[in-house]
Amino acid sequence: EKFLENLKAFKNQINDGNVPQVNIERARKIQIAMGEVFSYEGMSKKSGAVAGLCTFIINIIMYYDVVIQVEPKRNALREATETLNNANTKLAFVKKLVAELEAKLAKLMKEFDKAMREKNEVMAEAQKCQNKLDMAQRLVGALSANGI
Repeated sequence: EKFLENLKAFKNQINDGNVPQVNIERARKIQIAMGEVFSYEGMSKKSGAVAGLCTFIINIIMYYDVVIQVEPKRNALREATETLNNANTKLAFVKKLVAELEAKLAKLMKEFDKAMREKNEVMAEAQKCQNKLDMAQRLVGALSANGI
């Protein structure tokens, strides 16, 4: 019963990286050396239990090969995900900063527009005063020319 539990848990041992590659390579060498005999059909003539173990070993070797090929891709995915998360964090910070700066800019633009309106009003008032002054000087000049 313990043996069967160990077999069922073996896949997790591979996933966790607890199975040395040399063990898998030794099993592969035995499989290759035995040829067609090392198969369910070849061993079922001798023993059903051994035939099942052969199938298990063949499948475990194939599974190990897949895990070995996929693991670097998993690591790359993990790193890429971490890089993406860091970039998204920086992006969120920059977007917040941009929003704050845009709010400040909007406030400053509003103040600038108000100041420009006031300046234009003052300039218009100054122009009116200048026009009145010019007319008053012309009037004074015309009156003084007439001796008044």
